[in-house]
Amino acid sequence: MIDVNVPRASARKNPHTGQLRSRRILVVEDSLDSQGLIMFLLEQEGASVEVAENGRVAVDRVAETVTSGLGEEFDGIVMDLYMPVMDGYEATAELRRRGFAGPIIALTAHVQDEVRERSLAAGCDDYLTKPVDRQLLVNTLCRRLDIAAA
Repeated sequence: MIDVNVPRASARKNPHTGQLRSRRILVVEDSLDSQGLIMFLLEQEGASVEVAENGRVAVDRVAETVTSGLGEEFDGIVMDLYMPVMDGYEATAELRRRGFAGPIIALTAHVQDEVRERSLAAGCDDYLTKPVDRQLLVNTLCRRLDIAAA
């Protein structure tokens, strides 16, 4: 018989620290499953998350926030590299040409050194691979956003 009054180990300690509280993150990803997962992970850390389904939408979304003058610019971007319409390499290079200075973290299933080098050459600040490691993603964003570790 299971005692329902004894909390499970995962329920006893909340592993989420809220380190990304009040940060706006744009997730650029064409896979609906990956969009949902990354959004969920970042929101658990307190981030406000928007999603763009390809690089063209991301470039347009960032341009809208800058030209609106409402101070709602994105603090950082998590960028898939392989998407239709405009891939992550092109989108990153265009965002940098337009003056986006926040961190752009490449996130891809491709683990080859040349993919990493190409993403960094395009203007990404960091390179992570899928499947998504929640703690590594959060730590990388915190480091790039100069947020002290919890």
